[in-house]
Amino acid sequence: MDFAKLDKPLGYGILAFFGISVPYLLVWLLIIPFMDSESLIRMLFPSQKYALLIPLCSFLAMVTVVGTFGIGVFVKEWFQGGRLKKKPE
Repeated sequence: MDFAKLDKPLGYGILAFFGISVPYLLVWLLIIPFMDSESLIRMLFPSQKYALLIPLCSFLAMVTVVGTFGIGVFVKEWFQGGRLKKKPE
């Protein structure tokens, strides 16, 4: 698998994910607590106890994806660079 060709789609995916999730979380944490509990908009958001759990899980997932990508590129370059080949005697 050629990891070098995945860098742009992976970057766009991360950008789209955080471009959607950060405004949603900001509205959830900064505006929703001040609305009436019977409001229709408030029913679109989960309980406040998930306010830390969801960003934490998404951060760990993104770190895992980016770390796996980085390790894959590093290992591929390591093997292609001939660093592990035996030197001629």
